[in-house]
Amino acid sequence: MTEPTTQPAPAPAPANTSGTVDLTAAALLALSPAAALAVGTQMDSIPGVISAALVAGAGAGVVAGTRMATGHTALNLPETSLVRREAWALVSASGASLLSLLAGWLDGAAGPDALLSTVFAPSWAQAGYAVMSGAWWAATGFTVWQLRKQLLYRQPAPEPTPVPAEEPAAQATEPPRPVLPQQISPTGSVARILHMWQYIGGPNGVAPDHLLKDVEVAADGSWTGRVLSPLGKTVSTHVSQGTLAQVYACPDAWVTVADGFNSGERIVSVRTTAPAPTAGVDDSTPQGVWAAYVAAPGRPLPNTTLESVGVNTAEQGGGWRAYVRADRRRVPTPDLVDLAAALGVDRLSLISYVTTSDPTRAIVRVMDRNPLEDGMPIPSLDALKASDGGYISIGRYVTMTEVLVQLCEPGDGAKHMMIAGATGSGKSALIEVLALACHANGYALVLADPKGNSFRKQTYDMAAIHGFGIDGSMTALRAAHAKLKQAQKDLEGTGQNTFTHTPERPLTVVVLDEASRLLNKNSPVKDEAVAIVDDFASLGRALGFSLVLANQIVNLDQLGGSQAVRTNLIGGGTLVMLRTSSGQKHLADLPDEFGLVDPSQIPQTWVRELSLDGVPDGDPRRTYGLGYGAGPGAMAEMMRTSYAPDLAALYDPARVVQLDFTGIDTTAHITPAAPAPSSTRPSSAPASAAAAPAKETVEDKVLAVLEETGGGSLRRKQILDLTGAGAAQLDRVLKRLRETGAVINPDGIEGLYALPADDN
Repeated sequence: MTEPTTQPAPAPAPANTSGTVDLTAAALLALSPAAALAVGTQMDSIPGVISAALVAGAGAGVVAGTRMATGHTALNLPETSLVRREAWALVSASGASLLSLLAGWLDGAAGPDALLSTVFAPSWAQAGYAVMSGAWWAATGFTVWQLRKQLLYRQPAPEPTPVPAEEPAAQATEPPRPVLPQQISPTGSVARILHMWQYIGGPNGVAPDHLLKDVEVAADGSWTGRVLSPLGKTVSTHVSQGTLAQVYACPDAWVTVADGFNSGERIVSVRTTAPAPTAGVDDSTPQGVWAAYVAAPGRPLPNTTLESVGVNTAEQGGGWRAYVRADRRRVPTPDLVDLAAALGVDRLSLISYVTTSDPTRAIVRVMDRNPLEDGMPIPSLDALKASDGGYISIGRYVTMTEVLVQLCEPGDGAKHMMIAGATGSGKSALIEVLALACHANGYALVLADPKGNSFRKQTYDMAAIHGFGIDGSMTALRAAHAKLKQAQKDLEGTGQNTFTHTPERPLTVVVLDEASRLLNKNSPVKDEAVAIVDDFASLGRALGFSLVLANQIVNLDQLGGSQAVRTNLIGGGTLVMLRTSSGQKHLADLPDEFGLVDPSQIPQTWVRELSLDGVPDGDPRRTYGLGYGAGPGAMAEMMRTSYAPDLAALYDPARVVQLDFTGIDTTAHITPAAPAPSSTRPSSAPASAAAAPAKETVEDKVLAVLEETGGGSLRRKQILDLTGAGAAQLDRVLKRLRETGAVINPDGIEGLYALPADDN
C-alpha cells in the first residue's frame, strides 16, 4: 500500500497557548525578587504577624523548590507546570525574595537599599550586607538566566495551509482517504514518528524531556521504540496507550506500552495497519496461539517467544507450560486478565505467570484444571514437622510443590510472617495450621484474638496463653513481651546473638489476628500495642520470638506505621496474600515480588457462576486458602494453604508447650521507648561540639536502617524509601559499603542487603 497522491487540507491547528502561559509565569517569577524588595522597604509599617508570614512563605518556596529539584516531591503539580520544570529558578527567586524581606525586617527601608548597593561599595562596617547583596544579585541573575527561554518566547507563525493537488479524472468517483494532520504514513517513516513525538516528549508536550530512541519500523509500517525519562525520574504516566494512540492516530488496541529494564524506560509498540487475519493460525500448538494472539504487536506480550514448551502432568492439572523469552530486554509483566483472554482461557485460576531471576524470562502455565481445587487437608500432625533447615509445609503451589515457611532457622533465629486476607479467604484456617505446626514441633504459642471467637476451641487450647477482644489480647501480648524482655536480660553478656530452638529453650510464636484492631490510629491501645509489636519484630529473631501478624490488608497505616514491621515482616519475612481488596496491588508496602499479584481477582468460588447458598465454609468448592506466597528473594506464585478438617483428631493436650508467667503483671502497661539515635557509631568530634551533632550521612542512614532489621535484610528500594537518599547517591554508598565489607548481599542475591553476621 502507498500513500495517496492527494490529501485534504488539514484543519487549522489550535492556538499555541502553552508558551504564552509560560511567558506570564516566568515574568512573575523573575520579578518576584524586585517585588519583595519593594515590600521590604515597608516592613516597618506592616504588622509583625504578616511580615513573619511573608518571610516564612519565601523560606517555604526555597524548601519546596529544592525538594522538587532534587526529585523528592512534585507537590501534585502537573508535569507541564513551569514551576515544576524550572524548580531551581523557584529556589533562586525565593532565596532572593527571602533576603529582601529579611533586610527590611532587620533595618527597615535602609536594609533593601543596602542590599542593592553594598556589593558595589563594600566596607568592613557593612561586611554582612556585602555578602547578602552579592547573594541577592547572584540569585536574581540566576533566576532570569534559568527562565531565559520562557522570557524570550515568541508566538510561532501558523504553518501555511497546503493547496491540494487535483485528482486524476479516473479517481474522481473514489473519495479521498481522510487522514489527520501530520499522520504517519503506512510505509513508516522514522523522521515522521520522531516529529510526532514532540507532542508527547517535546518541551510543550504532555511528558516533557522524554526521549524516543531506537525506533525500528517493520515492512507494514508498525514500529517499536524505547522511551527514556529524564535522568533520575520515572517515566510519566502520560506515556500511555491512550496518548500514543491519539498522537499516532490509531486505535488503542494497536498500541502496547511495556516495562523496560528500569523505572526510567518503557518499550512502546504501535501498529499503523490492522492486524493480519488469523484464519491461518495454528491453534493446535501453544507456539502458534502465542505468536498470533499474545506476541503480535498490540497484544499483551509483543515480541516475545515461547521456549522449552512442556506438558503438565495430570497431578499438575494437565495443559502446558513454557518459558516466555524477551530477546535482550526485560520480559514484560502483562495484565493477567488480558493474557487469559488472549490465550482463550475462561478462568484466571487456570493460568499462572511468574517472573524469574533472569530478567528476560518468565514462566507461563496454562492448565486444563487447577490442581488446587481439591483442597489440601492435613493428613497427620507429623506432616507439619519442621525439616532440618526449619521449613514447615503449609500448602502447595500450583506446580504441586510444597509451600515452605520458616518460623525458626537453626543457627540464625526466629522468622516472622505476615498474612493478608479478607473475611472468608482462609486466613483463620492458615493460623490454625500454624498453631498445629507449633503443636507438632514443640513451639510455644501465644494467640491474641481481638475480634474474639475466630478459631475452633482446640486452637485456643494449643496456646500457652490466649486472649479475646482488645483487653484480652493486650493481656496475652504483655505476658509474651515480659518473656521477651526476660530472655533479653538472661542473654546479656553471654555473647549469644542468634537463637536455636531446643526443648529447654523453645521458640515462642506470637500470633496477632486482625492486627489493625490494636495498631490503627483510632485504637485506644495503639501506642502500647505498636511498642510491643516493634520489640517482637526487631528483637525477636535473636531471642527466639517469631511474630505472625494477620490482617485484612497490608497497609502500614493500619499497622501502626511501624518501620520494624515494614522491614522485618513485609520486607524480610514470609508474606502470604489471600483474597483481599484490589487496592493491595498498588500499595508501596508490598515487596517487588508481588508486582503481578492482584488478590481481588481471586473469586469466592472456583466457578464464578456457583451460588454460595448451601456451600459451607469448609467445602473445597470455595477458594478459601487460595492466594500467593513468597519468601525473601522469591517471586510470588499461586498457592493454596492446607487446612485441618478435624482439628480435634490432631490435638494432643500432652504436647502443649507451657510458659511460666509467674510474677508477671499483665495489667502493667508497656511504655513506648524514647526514639533511639539513628546511628550508634561513636563520634570523633571534640566534647565542646557535643551540643551541635554532626550531620547524618547517607552511609549512616543505610547502616542505621539495616541495624533496625535486627539481623534481617532489605531490598534496595526499601533502603531508598527509608533513607530518603537519591538513587545514584545510594548506589555509590552501597557499592562502597560492599567493598569495605560493612554490608553484604545475603546468599549472593543482587539488590538484597544486610549487615554481616556478628562473630562474637
